[in-house]
This record gives sequence, C-alpha cells and structure tokens, in this order.
Amino acid sequence: MIIHMHYLVYDEQKPFSYKDFMEFEVDEKKFQMSHGTFRNYISCLIKEGLVEVAYKSNITFYTLRGKKFDKSARLAMTRNHTGVCRSSISVSTLPSVSSLSSNPLYRILKDLPLDKSSVHDIRLRFNSPQIYTTLFSAISSKTLGFDGTINSRSKDILLPAWKIRDLLVKATIHRTDTVSIMIGCSLNPISLDFKGIIRLTNALSIVEERISRLVEGSRNAHDFGANVDFDNSPPDRRSYNNIIPPFSGWTVAMWHFGADALTEYSGEKFSITWETAEAALIRAYSKVMNYNRTRIRLERQEYPKATLADIVEQKLSSDRRYA
Repeated sequence: MIIHMHYLVYDEQKPFSYKDFMEFEVDEKKFQMSHGTFRNYISCLIKEGLVEVAYKSNITFYTLRGKKFDKSARLAMTRNHTGVCRSSISVSTLPSVSSLSSNPLYRILKDLPLDKSSVHDIRLRFNSPQIYTTLFSAISSKTLGFDGTINSRSKDILLPAWKIRDLLVKATIHRTDTVSIMIGCSLNPISLDFKGIIRLTNALSIVEERISRLVEGSRNAHDFGANVDFDNSPPDRRSYNNIIPPFSGWTVAMWHFGADALTEYSGEKFSITWETAEAALIRAYSKVMNYNRTRIRLERQEYPKATLADIVEQKLSSDRRYA
C-alpha cells in the first residue's frame, strides 16, 4: 500500500483517494481493498505521521507527509451522473452543466482545445520461460557483466534503467518468468498517430533486443553489458528466436490515456478528479512540461489487458481523425 502511495504521489504527482486502492498492482501482484479497510489503514498512517489530508471534496484525497498539492477548485461529483464525452477521451467525464456552469475552471475545461490523444506511464508484460533462473544464475555467479540487482524481499531482478531517446525504460524480471516493462514519458507522451506509434515500436524493439542479448549472454556465459550501444550495432535477430516474444505481442497491463491542452495555462496549480458511473477516475490537472511551460492535462488510467498491437489498433480505429 505504501509503495503504491509513493508511486501516485511522487511518480504521478497526484494525491490519492480510496478509489486508487479498490484494485491496484505492485510488483505484478494484484491487490483489492474495500473502502472500510482503506479508511482503517489511512487512520493508522495519519496517526503515525506518514499520511496527511490533501483536500476534501465529495471524497477525501490524501498525500504523503511533506508533499503538498494546491487545488484552486473543487468540483462536486456523483457516481449517478454521466455527462458529455470530451473529443479526445472517449469516456463519460463531466457532470451536468447546470451544477458547474458558474465554476470558472469548468468553463476553461469545457472550451479547452486539446492536442492529439496520447499515452504515458505505460506498463507492459510478457512471459519468457526460464528467464528468471537464467539471469539469476548469471547475476549470482557474476558471469554477466551488468549491474542487475535482486530485490531483497521479492527476489525480483531489476535491470538498470535505459534512456532510449526521450523515454525512460525500466525492466523487472519476476520469479514467475514474467517480465514487466515500465515506460516513463510523462513529459513527452506518445501520441496515438503514425509518428507516435513508430516512436514507441522503435523503443520497444530496442528493449526486446537488449533483454534478448542479456539472456543469450547469460546462457552462453558471454559478457553482454547493459551499456552496450545496441543502436549502433544491430544484432542478428534470428539468434533471438524462442528467447523473447515479439514486442507486438506483449500485454499492455496499464497506461494513462488522454490529451494535453494545445494552449499554455498560467493559473494556479490544481488537480481534480471526476468519478464516472463505471467507477473510473478521470483526472484534470496542471502539468509543468518542458521549458517550464504549464498545460492542462486530461487523462484516464486504463487497464487494457490486451496485446500492444490489438489495443493500438483499437484506439486508432475508434478515433476518426486517424481513419
């Protein structure tokens, strides 16, 4: 629970509520928590000084001690209300106009010109038989020249982070022979158009090759370092057969789908959450982007649980702009 809180507050830069813990994942393990259980844990954590209230709306939002979130507006919501779909986010997000028409922030969001649909904070996974045993043996015997670390509690293997152009990629090998891939690109979301898909697939192709080389190097007791420049010396992909499945077949476990405003935002920082009839959370918040420019971002955390190829095709076909 603390790990997930830390991820939401420091990685996502957002406060959290009980809705974030109804179903969540940590180190590939799924957890569920009722509202009552969450409330009991939060009460203890507040007494211990680890958690504090960020702000209260129709539900209470919390943050870790010392991390403040400013909120310039509070929008009352009800889960019995569905509203109008925004152009780039195909979900019911807004309540009745009559209840919000006097709110200045609502008026900003209502007429907000949005950029292309995009995704960020992508989580993928795939299975590779015996990959854990292979790499664990190589790390333990120090026969492989890279600085992989083993989590002292879960025993997961954490590969060194890779910076692939403007994407930060982290790979974790679990004892179940499942590999989790995390792509951090909050400041540079991947647009769901031809250019963006090429950008994502090129990066995943490099990730596939790098992990394949590590596994092949472990099996052959060769010294394939994690810092080898794979981009300048592309490997013979035929040697990777039956080691790592093609990235197009990797499962998208979670990503944040939404859009950024085309115009800059100069008001106070804010973070707002809407609750839809499907118990999904939609967020609108101010995001400091590159060159210290702030834009409003609308997003929904999704759990596609489909292959990358299938979910990308589905997203593109559902958006007429890309037809």
